[in-house]
Parts: sequence; structure tokens; C-alpha cells
Amino acid sequence: MKAILETLVNALLERFEDAGFKVPKTLTEKERESFVFQTLERAAILPQSDFDALVVAAFAVVNRWEKGDLAAAVRNLGLVLAKVEEGIPDSGDG
Repeated sequence: MKAILETLVNALLERFEDAGFKVPKTLTEKERESFVFQTLERAAILPQSDFDALVVAAFAVVNRWEKGDLAAAVRNLGLVLAKVEEGIPDSGDG
């Protein structure tokens, strides 16, 4: 079981580094595990479709800002954000 956990932790640390997370280089085994679990707990994990919709809506706001037709794009962005927020558990921070 320990080998499976170690393999998982190593794979996740590698993915975190590839994604631009600053992963400390000198960690004990326990610190590595803790870093992975804390990072996953703090991550905002969205379904790809929600992420895609958010990006499309944000680009629409930027494009319409330049054309002076912002109101509809902002309303749509608000709807997308509300949908995404429904799927994010309350962190208890606010």
C-alpha cells in the first residue's frame, strides 16, 4: 500500500510542477504527502465544460468591452460564474 501512495504522490508532484506550482525540492516523505493533500484540498476542481464556458464568457466580456456592448456579456458571465460556484464546496473561509 505504501508503494501505491508513494507512486501517486510522486505523479501528482510532477503534474503540479508541470502546471507551474512551486513544489519545494527538499521535503521528507511525510511532508511530500502533506503537500499533495493540502494542495488538492485547496484546488478548485471544475468540470472541463464549466471551465470552457467560463473562458468563453470571459472572452465575450473582453470583446464586447471593446465594442461598447458590455451589459449582455457581463450578465452571461454572471450566469456562468453562478453555475460554476454551485459546484464548488464552501471552503469555510468567508
